[in-house]
Amino acid sequence: MDPLACSSPLDLPSTVTLPSTVTFLPSAATLVSMGACSSPSRIYKGKGMPGHMGAEAVTVQNLEIVKIDVENNLIAVKGAIPGPKGGIVAIVDSVKA
Repeated sequence: MDPLACSSPLDLPSTVTLPSTVTFLPSAATLVSMGACSSPSRIYKGKGMPGHMGAEAVTVQNLEIVKIDVENNLIAVKGAIPGPKGGIVAIVDSVKA
């Protein structure tokens, strides 16, 4: 029995599970209860809400260049570099503020 072809949830047998192709939002991005209803009758400033993340440039200081391989066009850096694998990294001199 196809669980998505049922006309109501009551038609589903108790042993049927949804297929793995049905996805749900991750729990960090879902919008749940926002605040109390009658008291305080508002939402506090700074309430955690789902939003856009990761589009800003990040500067990481105190990284060490371990090795420069000119033949393979590689630079070995000691330390954590934020971003996805294969992302673009700019290595510049940085001055602490």
